[in-house]
Amino acid sequence: MVNIMGLEEEIFSMLREVGDLGATASQIARRLGRKREVISHYLWILKKAGKVTNRGRNLWVLEKALDPFNMPLRKFENLSFDEYISMAERAYELCKEKIKETFRDDRIHHVVICNGEVVYKADNTAGIDGHLLRGLITKMGKPCYVISRGDMVEEARWTQLNDDYYPTVELLLGGKEWTDDNVAEKGRKILGDFDTGNPYYTIFDEKMGEEAVSPPFPYEIHRGVHLGEPYWFFPREVKICVKDTKGTFRCKVLWARFVKLWEKSPLLLANPRREGFVGRKLMLTLNFRITLDPLTRTSTVNY
Repeated sequence: MVNIMGLEEEIFSMLREVGDLGATASQIARRLGRKREVISHYLWILKKAGKVTNRGRNLWVLEKALDPFNMPLRKFENLSFDEYISMAERAYELCKEKIKETFRDDRIHHVVICNGEVVYKADNTAGIDGHLLRGLITKMGKPCYVISRGDMVEEARWTQLNDDYYPTVELLLGGKEWTDDNVAEKGRKILGDFDTGNPYYTIFDEKMGEEAVSPPFPYEIHRGVHLGEPYWFFPREVKICVKDTKGTFRCKVLWARFVKLWEKSPLLLANPRREGFVGRKLMLTLNFRITLDPLTRTSTVNY
């Protein structure tokens, strides 16, 4: 059996020794007296953990832990999504206690952290607008990251769905500049899980908004938490339409969260088939009445 902790330190020791020259998996295996397949497999595990990286495919070096607040802005603005997540998680860890202290104020839903400090607080629930973030980055001259309060919902993880069913509401999603008729006729149809224990949030898979919203810049991506697990989203204004049984519809421009890597996010913990997640704010904003029928397992909307 491989001693994982011992193997990790042996690999680190060799990579520290070779420095920027790097070493191949075969070279490391010969030096450590291990099988190449074992070393290669473990190097990819260490890469996923952000501890080593590879040049090309075969040359391995230690991953230098960049300071998430002191990288050049040009590099920050050109990070890939995976690179951004790594930097944002490091930034969060550096500021964790200050963030927790700020969120003791129940009115605060998002903070911007920069240079190791909380530099902006927001009391709106959807997220922080990209133009505002761009202004903060320009003002500070350093990378900024958005951290969001954990979602306030009453759902719980289900260990087994069995014959249980999640109430839904059918809605249509369009761009905020679309006419109401256009949304009603051509909007993206989404069967959203309707959770009355969700007071604020309207949350969708990023793919559901492809025709309605612009993709995010890296700095617009927020770190959220749902049922104790992190996820990554960006806020956008969209027009949402809900029709009733007679075909009458109402539309409203609302802020929504669009989640990246939806299929891996904790939004699917309660229902793996979820397409969207909407709370009572949508019902109160559009003023519709909804009847949940447990026998037919249908939701009926009326105005």
